[in-house]
Amino acid sequence: MNEWLNKYNPFNSLKALVHVKYWEQIIKEKKIPPPIFISIDPCGFCNFNCPHCNASKVLDKSRMTNNIMQQVLSLVEQWKVKAVCIGGGGESLLNPLTYDLIDELTKLKIDVGIVSNGSVVLDKNKLLKCKWIGFSIDAAIPRTYSIMKGIDSKWFDKVITNIKSLTNQGTEISYKYLLHPNNYNEIYEASKLAKEIGCNLIHIRPGAEPWFKDSKSWTFTEEMIKSVQKDIVRIQNEIADTNFSVYGITHKFNQNFSIKKSFSKCYACMTTCVINHRGEIGLCCDMRGHDSFTLCTLENVNKMWGSKEHFDLHNIIDVDKCTRCTYSHINEIFENVIINDKKMDNMY
Repeated sequence: MNEWLNKYNPFNSLKALVHVKYWEQIIKEKKIPPPIFISIDPCGFCNFNCPHCNASKVLDKSRMTNNIMQQVLSLVEQWKVKAVCIGGGGESLLNPLTYDLIDELTKLKIDVGIVSNGSVVLDKNKLLKCKWIGFSIDAAIPRTYSIMKGIDSKWFDKVITNIKSLTNQGTEISYKYLLHPNNYNEIYEASKLAKEIGCNLIHIRPGAEPWFKDSKSWTFTEEMIKSVQKDIVRIQNEIADTNFSVYGITHKFNQNFSIKKSFSKCYACMTTCVINHRGEIGLCCDMRGHDSFTLCTLENVNKMWGSKEHFDLHNIIDVDKCTRCTYSHINEIFENVIINDKKMDNMY
């Protein structure tokens, strides 16, 4: 199954190879440089109740304050961060300051993307300054949407209307679809809907339970997997065109859609971070709230980033216990390119 029709796309994880020379100092000099890309979670609560939410353990009904936001802006400017993803400790757009955060980041010439459930859209002008907006939908019809999101099915039409109001205005809009046994058979209809409302793409990938749940993965039967593979090919052939792309992301997963761990250690924890609404700095978007992935706070980040404690966390993290790995490609690159030079990257 083709994941995409053109390898030059934002979902091809090999794009991280451009940062190899920057990351080499972590291994060769034992020096952790400031991250090029970070995530910011400006809100600690959500109006939806997704049963698979990987942030539900850290939700606390509070928002990022202006004081913390200013500290974040000062830090990203100091670090010379190039890109930021605003997302996921709650619903980011439930904090009105998120729009100001987008505005200020773009003034610093930082590329900004945002993930949202699409339920609340207030300042469209500031929101459309983002390079991309990913709307987490995971369904094609109201009934499935209600099951996946843990809310009344009436929200579906409202969210679709909100998304439509933002399309075709210069910002890349994606319809995000997390594959689950409850929704695997709707991706064709979801793709049709995404294209109809003006989205630029649909992003389809397998999901899993968060780290704190007893059941660590979802079981996809052979029939389900074949159905998904068949439908993605059908979507690429019948729906995709120059204005609408389909990305069926499977390269980070095994054939049964479980997480693929083709690496022995976590190096990504030294290349990026997540700053939450309380000003705490974690090292993994998939492990929000896990003590092993919490480094420090904004107040002592300059002391802690690149410290012995930072390296120690890298050594402590047990990747076998991770149920997801958004940055698995970074770990693979460290072990196969930076450490073992399997690509012989100087010989082009």
